[in-house]
Amino acid sequence: MLHSTFKLQPAAALHHGSTAATRLAALFTELLERQFPIELPGQRVRLRSAEAFAGQLAVHLNRALRQVTNKTTTQLIAGQLVQEAYALLRHTS
Repeated sequence: MLHSTFKLQPAAALHHGSTAATRLAALFTELLERQFPIELPGQRVRLRSAEAFAGQLAVHLNRALRQVTNKTTTQLIAGQLVQEAYALLRHTS
């Protein structure tokens, strides 16, 4: 019962004001713990590899960036690349 209750509380609320690395670790831990306990015979563990977790964490990153900047992750990366290319063209030969 307690295990189920703890799973309902978002990890972000537990680590308010902490570093980005701490929040990312908390989110990873939350995703991991929400898969357990296995209660039914046919129940599968969905996230089994680092790549699977990275995909889920990317979804959270994309959502957060969209809320804060109103741009997608791809738009932000492309914008930074364009700014760097422009600076290189202006300041280097």
